[in-house]
Order: sequence, then C-alpha cells, then structure tokens
Amino acid sequence: MLLDSYFRITDTTVSDNAYRFDVSLEKNHVIYDGHFPGNPVCPGVCSIQMIRECAEKAFGVGLSIENIQTCRFLAVLTPNSVSDLSISVTQLSLEGETMKLSAEIKNAENVCVSLKGDFRIKNKA
Repeated sequence: MLLDSYFRITDTTVSDNAYRFDVSLEKNHVIYDGHFPGNPVCPGVCSIQMIRECAEKAFGVGLSIENIQTCRFLAVLTPNSVSDLSISVTQLSLEGETMKLSAEIKNAENVCVSLKGDFRIKNKA
C-alpha cells in the first residue's frame, strides 16, 4: 500500500461516478533511492497503484487489476518538481464483480498518466 507513505490525499471532490483526489507525493520516500538517486522519477507502476488505491477509496471496495485496456504515460512525474497532483477516477460501468474505470493523473498543467481498465472487486474495503 502506497497511501500515507508514498503519497497522501489532501482533498477529495465527488460528482456522480467521478472522483478527484488532490494528492501530494512524499519526496523522501525510499523508492526514490533506487529510481533514481539524485534525479528521482515516479515509477510507472507506482502511478498505476496510486490510481488503484484512489479507486478503492472512492468506491469503498478492494480492487485488483483485471485488464488494462490503455495506459499512457504522457509526462514524467518527478517529486522534486511536481509534488502536488490530482487523480481523477470515473466509473464507466459495473458488471457483476467487474468495474470498468477511466483515470488520469494530472499536474497543474498536463495530463501525465491516462488509464482505462477493468478492476475486479475482491472485498469490501
């Protein structure tokens, strides 16, 4: 789990099936010691995990990634230059135990990560 260690949620906005989380990256997280020393870059897998954890918070259930249809990394996330981000999560559909989601991570100016995929509900959060 990365919430409250790698990133912190500072605010949440809700409208219909769309949620926006304002988040702050923890610049001193140990992951940056290896990715990369002196020039920290947020690993793509951590961006996907932040989306999953925000979706779990939004919908109040545990989720596992079943299928990623599209995932685009459009801008480099670095905690030294961009520590405040917004993560938007929108539920597109719910079929049985599968939730189709669309998500984006943005800095103040750009979409940095765009993802669309299927998430399996694994338990109540």
